[in-house]
Amino acid sequence: MSHRSRPSPSNTGQPPAAQRDVGPGTVEHWLIPVGRSGAAIAAGYVGIAAVVCSVLGLVAIAIGAAAVGLGIWALVLARRGKHGAGRAIFGIIAGVFGMVVGVLTIPWYS
Repeated sequence: MSHRSRPSPSNTGQPPAAQRDVGPGTVEHWLIPVGRSGAAIAAGYVGIAAVVCSVLGLVAIAIGAAAVGLGIWALVLARRGKHGAGRAIFGIIAGVFGMVVGVLTIPWYS
């Protein structure tokens, strides 16, 4: 009786996940936020939330301010060698947009 074992990651011909290249040319780089600081990832998602909630007045202003703050923090980290400056800038722009629209919609709620 022969015993067949499952191939281990070392003998499948593919490098382990920790050694894979996740540079700008890979699919993972564009779809999954790999290799970026947590602040940059958070700034991007909070920026999206600021845009989605932009018609909610004061709520949008608070979410937008959080996105701007996270974006600035992520840019500081990017200058220190971390990745994610693009997401940080997006978070800042989206946060400002959400705050501006939020300010413009306040009269509708009063």
